[in-house]
Amino acid sequence: MAYCRSDFSHEYAINRTDFMDKRKLSAMMRLKTGWDKQASDHAIELVFESIRDLLQNGNRLTIHGFGSFIVRLNKPRKGRNIKTGETVFVPARKNVKFRMSPDFLQ
Repeated sequence: MAYCRSDFSHEYAINRTDFMDKRKLSAMMRLKTGWDKQASDHAIELVFESIRDLLQNGNRLTIHGFGSFIVRLNKPRKGRNIKTGETVFVPARKNVKFRMSPDFLQ
């Protein structure tokens, strides 16, 4: 069943459990705070931008009761091209790992 955009409810967006994206996060924030769409979208962007800036500078971000974001450096290594079987060099790169707080699921 198709739905019209004007019929779309924020509750529907939040109650679907298959995934969460920025649109649904914004809808959840609007329901809980009473903010308008522009204010909630701006607040979410500011949070994501702040997290991105911290991690790009190599800092660790810990949110007590939620978890930690840690930047790790993968070592350079040899890889293999699956199609040709040729050995290729894979350069070092940064990876972000998330470690959930033990209190998160309680």
